[in-house]
Amino acid sequence: MSPPDTDIEKQERRHRPALWGIAIAIILGFVFFASRTMLTVENADTDEQTDDSGVTAPASEAEGY
Repeated sequence: MSPPDTDIEKQERRHRPALWGIAIAIILGFVFFASRTMLTVENADTDEQTDDSGVTAPASEAEGY
């Protein structure tokens, strides 16, 4: 049961900073996610990450082959 003397306007004022903080955290999270996604997509087509030569190094005797 709720108390009979609840002042809704007063509770709205008291919760306003927390709600602003939550909204800012959500926005910053979205900006971080979007920027990391864009950086990943931009760097996906570089030649440094793809090795199409198909050449592998021979196994040495120290590896047990």
